[in-house]
Amino acid sequence: MDTDSPTISRFEIEQPPSPKKNRRALSQTLTRVFSEDYKKIEGSIFDPRGERVKQWNRYFLVAALISIAIDPLFYYLPEVNVEEMCMDEDTSLKITLTVIRSIVDMFYAYHIYVRFRTAYDAPSMRLLGRGELVLDPFKISQRYLKREFTLDLLAALPIPQVRFFI
Repeated sequence: MDTDSPTISRFEIEQPPSPKKNRRALSQTLTRVFSEDYKKIEGSIFDPRGERVKQWNRYFLVAALISIAIDPLFYYLPEVNVEEMCMDEDTSLKITLTVIRSIVDMFYAYHIYVRFRTAYDAPSMRLLGRGELVLDPFKISQRYLKREFTLDLLAALPIPQVRFFI
C-alpha cells in the first residue's frame, strides 16, 4: 500500500450533502423512495409528506372547523314577527352565513382537487410507513374515487345554503 497517496474512507465518499447547502435535495432523499421519478412530474402530483400538502391540510382544517361552527347557526334564521304574528327569517344573518359557508365550500372543492393530485404509498410496498409513492394520476384518481370522493363531494355541496333559500 502506497503511503504517499491520499486514502479516502468509505464514510467520506457516501456522506450526504450538508442541510445548509442543499436542504431541498436532502428532503427529497428522505421523503421519497424514488425521488428521480418524482422530479419528472413535480408540478402536477403532490407529495403527501411534502410541505405544500401539510400547509394545505392546516388551512383545510381551519375551514372545516369554521364549517362545523357555521352550520348550526342556520337554525337561528327563523324569527317570530310579532306585528304580523308569523314566522320570518333574519335576512342579514341569512346572507352572512351563506357567504361564509360558500367560501368554506370553495375550500372543500379545492380539497377535492388536491386529493386527486396527491400521491399515496403503494400498499404492497409499505415499509414502516414509507413505501414507494404511486405517482400515476390515473391510479391516484381511481383510488380516491373508490374510497373518499363521495364523502368529500357531499361535504362540498351547498346543502345548507340551498335549503334556506328555497
